[in-house]
Amino acid sequence: MTTPPISEIQPDHIYRETIESALTSRKAMWFLPPLLRSRYLALTSSSRRWQFLLAIGFGMAGNLACLAIDARIGEDFLRHSLPLRLGVVFGPQLLAFALVWARVSPRISYPAIVISLLALVSVPAHLSTIAGPIVGDRYLLAAGLVALAANFVLPMSFRYSAFAAAANTALILLFAVDSGELGFIELGAFFAFLILTTLVATYRTELGEKRSFLLGLRDHLRVAELSDANARLAELTRTDQLTDLANRRGFDETYARLLAEAQQANDWIGLLMIDIDRFKQFNDALGHEEGDVCLCTVAGALKEALRESDAFVARYGGEEFAVVLPGAGPVEARRTAESLRKAIEDLKLGHPAPPHRFVTISIGVAAARMEPSMASEAGPPLLNMADRALYDAKRKGRNRTAFATPAAA
Repeated sequence: MTTPPISEIQPDHIYRETIESALTSRKAMWFLPPLLRSRYLALTSSSRRWQFLLAIGFGMAGNLACLAIDARIGEDFLRHSLPLRLGVVFGPQLLAFALVWARVSPRISYPAIVISLLALVSVPAHLSTIAGPIVGDRYLLAAGLVALAANFVLPMSFRYSAFAAAANTALILLFAVDSGELGFIELGAFFAFLILTTLVATYRTELGEKRSFLLGLRDHLRVAELSDANARLAELTRTDQLTDLANRRGFDETYARLLAEAQQANDWIGLLMIDIDRFKQFNDALGHEEGDVCLCTVAGALKEALRESDAFVARYGGEEFAVVLPGAGPVEARRTAESLRKAIEDLKLGHPAPPHRFVTISIGVAAARMEPSMASEAGPPLLNMADRALYDAKRKGRNRTAFATPAAA
């Protein structure tokens, strides 16, 4: 039994508690809570529908085929059976078939199926009383076999199956007794025993199907929870816990992917290496706690400044950050770097060391057009170029951007 995805309408813990409750209580398993009943019906509706259509269709064909048997008994018998088979039996069968075909609610289609079944049983049982002792037992046998088969081939809920079985048993016994033939009464009693006995199998089958459904749903929920937990764990391994930016591992993976995409598109890619100026002096003077606040503030400002772009920002390590700019050529990369430098400068975040007395950043900028032939080799050189540019920015006085272009550019 295939279980559909867990619905997002209810939290997972509600599903889990409802499933466990149903599994530990036969009553709860039998009368599934609405949360699970709708899912169970949705899961089984398609297979049930086709079973109904096949069973009803076979019953319709069998009912019409029996007209040939009726005709062999005699014209008078056929005149009596014809309106019964076409009106009393075939009409309800056709209605039940149409309702199931149209996917009408079980509250409407199930009663129609039960009525068509009772008609299919009652007509041959009735005909057994007028067919005579020679062939009458065959009609009663046919009625009993139909009622017995219904317990196995009609996938109705047990409540409907129990009602149909009880009604069919009563009909068979009624017509058997009405015939006055001892053999008919014995045959009717035999089928009554079989019908009610096999009803237990129907009960166990439905209970087993519901238990299998609940176990499958529970396993599916556990797999989904485990998958979510693994996804969250994987995300944690790629996230810097202090700044909530991607960490070095997250940067390496994303940078490699963006390089490959740029190579496939033969497009530009820009890279910014950012370092907080004189961060060691900041930490030494104000302590690591204030240093962490400074890192978070700078990280938040970088993320906010890049919010409406396709840029990817990560904490590269320590007080160093990296920004990847997909599709950015030299001009755009420089412009973005300068806007980031200005954004941090405008924070006016106090710094105890001269000369600026405010936290500033230096940025090394590199950009290259990616080509298929250089895709596997361009990553490290571009990083090295951005690093060298960052060193130049530091050497020239900090709080500035420096640009390096690859030979391929």
